[in-house]
Amino acid sequence: QRKERRAKLQLKTATERLEIGYRSVGMRHRDYAAFELLLRLLANARSAPLRDSLIHRRELCLDLRANATPYEEDGLIEFGLNGRPGVSAEELLMAFDEELEKALSRGFAQAAIDRALNHLEFQLYSELDTALGRADSLGFYDAIFGRPEAAFDLFDAARGLNASALESIARRYLSPRRRSVVLVKSAEETA
Repeated sequence: QRKERRAKLQLKTATERLEIGYRSVGMRHRDYAAFELLLRLLANARSAPLRDSLIHRRELCLDLRANATPYEEDGLIEFGLNGRPGVSAEELLMAFDEELEKALSRGFAQAAIDRALNHLEFQLYSELDTALGRADSLGFYDAIFGRPEAAFDLFDAARGLNASALESIARRYLSPRRRSVVLVKSAEETA
């Protein structure tokens, strides 16, 4: 993919939505370890800049989701935004781009990185809390990497990343030319 792809979709929804998928690498690639950490820092933590600005300060979104697809082959870094009533999908996209650039320009404080790593470590061990969780998690990593302990390798790789490396990876993968955007517009209901 060499440039942004954009599509509009008309659905009967109460509010407009925005779905963004950035082309990324599979789980075996060395950069993948940064994705969960980046998404926690940018969007998924309570104090993450995208969440804080788009939901709380600017009050444009009702909800913001971010995840990296856990595939062996190349996948996506996905963001989903549900707009507040009266906010267009185009406004959401413009605000998302502004706030993402601000967040990347400010960089990541070491304290925020440490909090995100602590959360990811807690999440990893929580998945191993039950027999079903252990079987599911270790089986998944065994299927992708051929080694069940690869979950810990990914966490160790994320732990080795500093703010500069995270910003570099974010700028590489969260570039508009690598993304597909779906603007979900509210369709008028006819009686």
